[in-house]
Amino acid sequence: MRNRENDVAFIEAMEEILCPSGELEIGHDEFVYGSYVVWPPLESCDDDQLALLLDYFGIEIPFGETQSIQALAADAFGVNLDIVREADPDSGEVTFCTLDEAKPRILNFLREQGVPEGTVSEYDMDDSYPDHLRYFTSKHLWDDPEMDYYTQTPITLTEYLQHIDDVKIAFGKTDDKLTKCSLILSALIFAECYVKSTITNQLNSVLPYISKVFDRDTFMRRANQQMRREDGQGLFHRLLFAGRKLPQTPCWDIRNSLAHSIDTAECKLENGTEILTYLDSSSTRVSINVEEIFSKLSDFRLPNHQESEPLPPDAEF
Repeated sequence: MRNRENDVAFIEAMEEILCPSGELEIGHDEFVYGSYVVWPPLESCDDDQLALLLDYFGIEIPFGETQSIQALAADAFGVNLDIVREADPDSGEVTFCTLDEAKPRILNFLREQGVPEGTVSEYDMDDSYPDHLRYFTSKHLWDDPEMDYYTQTPITLTEYLQHIDDVKIAFGKTDDKLTKCSLILSALIFAECYVKSTITNQLNSVLPYISKVFDRDTFMRRANQQMRREDGQGLFHRLLFAGRKLPQTPCWDIRNSLAHSIDTAECKLENGTEILTYLDSSSTRVSINVEEIFSKLSDFRLPNHQESEPLPPDAEF
């Protein structure tokens, strides 16, 4: 069977043609376990639905009709369904099976293409199922618009690294000292965004399973609180990534200094090297090679190359 995972347009097209029913799975205690979709068996499809399904796959068959061979292209129907009842070499005509005669072969073809049938619970839905067919959607679960944004627009590792490269290039093209400091700050903040996005989307992906054990709204209220704190993000990272410790975001002290007092920072050339001077948490003036900042940002990864370790016994959510 063809793999249709992540093909939202396919499921939406099948929904329009097959009109499945959707229900909520509710326990005896009125607890909602999620939604499920009941797709009709293909045998129950009427002629119009079968024609629409075939049309979706680019197949148009003149069922029961007789046509000349010359009028038919060799690949006129896009697939060999063995639907020719009779071919007359003398007259050069082909007679096609009726829809009822060809139905078993058509149904096999549709199943091979991944047309859904039967009951699919929310916990078995892959990413091809749109949110309107789900109960546990990750949209608008976050109080913080920033987290909600990451749900809609996640930051991948590739996008993160590309952004750091783009900022580095922009830094090298400007001579304005304030602009240089602002670009460094934007790169450091984007590293922080990358961390939050990674944790947020991992949590969103496992939320249906978490909600089988915990009340979703209660859990999300706690999640909203914890994700506003750096230590809370670290705890969620360990919980969601098999105990892997969340690495410290690079140059966190520089990020805080520039965010709160960028006017006290300065970028300048010293012996051909760009140097950033800023005030640390103790108001001591510190200098660092700008190349070192970008290097640390480019080397930053989440979370696949770290050893797993158990949560500490005093970890609290």
